[in-house]
Amino acid sequence: MRQARLGLKGYTALIRDYGKQSAWQRALDVLSQLRHQGPDPNTITCNATLGACATGVQWQAALRVLRCMLQQQEQHCCTVASADAVRPDSISFNTTLVACARGYAWAHALDVLRQMLREGPGSAVRGIAAAYSSTASACGKAARWSAAWAVFRNVQAMSVQLDLVALTTALSICSRSQRWDEAFDILDQMQERSMRHDEVMHSVLISLYGRAGLWVQALWALSASRQVRSAPNVVAYGAAINACEVGRAWQRALSTLGEFIQVGGRMNAVTCSAAVSACEKSGQWEHAVHLFHQCSQLRIQPDVGMYNAAIHAYGTAYRGQDITRLARDLQHSGLPLQWGVFDSAMTFLTKCSEWQAALDLYRAARERCEVGSSSIMGALSSCMLGNLWSEALSLLASASDVDAGMLGASIVSCQRAGRWAWCVHLLQTMPQQALEPDANTFACAIRACGFGRSWEVALLVKSQMDQRGVQDLNAVAQSAVEWTCEVSRVPSPVSHAFYTRVAPKEFAVLAFLMESAPKGDMEASIRAVEKFAGSNQWLKVMGGRKSRLLADCVLPHDRIVEFGTYIGFSSLVLVRIQRQLQGRGRVITCEADPAFAFVARQVLTWAGAASEVEVRTGRAADWLAVGGLGEIDMLVLDHRGTRYHEDLRLAEPSLARGARVFADNVLHPGAPLLLPFLRGRYQVAVLPTTEFQRDALEDWIVICTPLALTRAPEPAPPALRRLSAEVDALAWRSQRGPVTVRDWLALQRRVKICLQDWQRTAAP
Repeated sequence: MRQARLGLKGYTALIRDYGKQSAWQRALDVLSQLRHQGPDPNTITCNATLGACATGVQWQAALRVLRCMLQQQEQHCCTVASADAVRPDSISFNTTLVACARGYAWAHALDVLRQMLREGPGSAVRGIAAAYSSTASACGKAARWSAAWAVFRNVQAMSVQLDLVALTTALSICSRSQRWDEAFDILDQMQERSMRHDEVMHSVLISLYGRAGLWVQALWALSASRQVRSAPNVVAYGAAINACEVGRAWQRALSTLGEFIQVGGRMNAVTCSAAVSACEKSGQWEHAVHLFHQCSQLRIQPDVGMYNAAIHAYGTAYRGQDITRLARDLQHSGLPLQWGVFDSAMTFLTKCSEWQAALDLYRAARERCEVGSSSIMGALSSCMLGNLWSEALSLLASASDVDAGMLGASIVSCQRAGRWAWCVHLLQTMPQQALEPDANTFACAIRACGFGRSWEVALLVKSQMDQRGVQDLNAVAQSAVEWTCEVSRVPSPVSHAFYTRVAPKEFAVLAFLMESAPKGDMEASIRAVEKFAGSNQWLKVMGGRKSRLLADCVLPHDRIVEFGTYIGFSSLVLVRIQRQLQGRGRVITCEADPAFAFVARQVLTWAGAASEVEVRTGRAADWLAVGGLGEIDMLVLDHRGTRYHEDLRLAEPSLARGARVFADNVLHPGAPLLLPFLRGRYQVAVLPTTEFQRDALEDWIVICTPLALTRAPEPAPPALRRLSAEVDALAWRSQRGPVTVRDWLALQRRVKICLQDWQRTAAP
């Protein structure tokens, strides 16, 4: 009786009340009751129900209501229309689109918009701007920017004049999909129509400029937005700081954040995260870390982006313990886990050589969410550093989508553990999985065969590499073949033509030597190489004061091992010193590059020193691992300076009592991690000098003798780790093209200052 007296208007009001209460199911129950018991619902009643569904983010229910309305319209299409007929209007379609947008149902939103356009001018043109905005919002929330842009283009084709809200949505789409030209065309249209920008429009405009890398224009738009609203707009300021982040303008990012606080804004996670990220991406890790801690002191809960920026900042500074702490804090913060952040943390921990912490982080995070391929790759890199070959194979088996990087890391782990058969097996499985191994992967498997003295398998692997057309640009695979053959005591199959092709500059030195010095004349040969170095600045030799310092360390019967042969000049100097001492010592020198080793043998032969020097092709670490260098009376470090400490650690079991270590190039190109490694374990003398025939380039020679090798080396400071990475980067850059003396001097100055600071703080 009460329901009958309520009437259709009363039921419609009841449905609206349910919508305000988010009681969408009750609203649907009332509509169903009306359809079965009357009075028959009209368009207004159905629209009220759609509104309740949109409020409750029930896009499936909204689609059912709209579909029912369309069916009723088809059934009564031939009858005379009445005021109470159920016909979906622009409100019906727009409300359904809002429900789809809130539920990320972008594909259904597109279907609804198409249906709306098919209904004709009566419902299509009215409210089309709002319909477009809702549909584009649904596509945008699902990151379907191409679909959203297609909607805008279709609406443009209808010659419908869009309002400010719709054009703002279009600009947001252009910003997200990097359609810069189209975005500025829309801005021109708005200017022609003299449309005034509102608060939301300014925020979108600032974001657009920021994503386009136009941070100056973004700050201009921020200035204009302040004329629209007196109170600080946190969204606009956050977008402006993000623009400075994209433009690496960290100082303007900090000043903009300071301005936001001055005008009465309160720092929050959005503005702080953008500022921290701007500092980190500009290489200002100290400012990024300081701002992050400042936010913590203000009890601002960091968001995932701020954690990620801080992890990157600490990673740049090689501060592994801080990375581990931040990753743990993120795990317990209650924020949704994003594997990209943990991937970054694992990558930086691996660079800091803290592979155990990286693996612990992987295991802890794996228990809380499903891991991705990049995370497994990070864990495999940690296994590679820790020589955990069995765990690497387990991780590889757990991956659902194996790629070439994963297999390559697993091969390296097995190679370092001496499991050469596993290396070859994994390599053979790559073509079966449609994966193409690169030269480094082939080289790793070949080196593994060397540890097993399986030179025939190594040659077979190299043959397969050549058949597949894999380029060995840096001769890493050829070096592995040479080492495998030498350690297996079989001749190398490589031809002279190969070496001539890959080392033209070094062969030019050999040709000059053979033209300038008589064969068998060592003194003339040394002078010829020094003369060539004087007119060719790229050739760096141990002449002048460096050779005299070297002579002071040599004893008559020393068994000398050298890491880094290059063209054999320092080996010649060592032979000359031993001849002058009338000793019966011997020189064994290791060179990773097979072409350089070939040239060195020719230089030594021409100078008449081949019988006193044994040139070994391959990495020093590999020769040490197989015990191929014997006892060492004197060790000369003259290869890659950033590896001095690692290779010296491997050589320590072979050092004889009273052994001396002579390290060249500690300052130029640089060996930043050597001195911390030596501290407390060696008696050390640091001798300043200059490069031979280049007085502008200062260098340090380090001469040391063992004291307490059983003592664990102290960890290198993060600043020296960072500089070590920069030394490597500049050295690799010099191999790809010319590097100016100014670049070397700038890096050398920073290395020197950092080492001197470390020496002062580390002094007892």
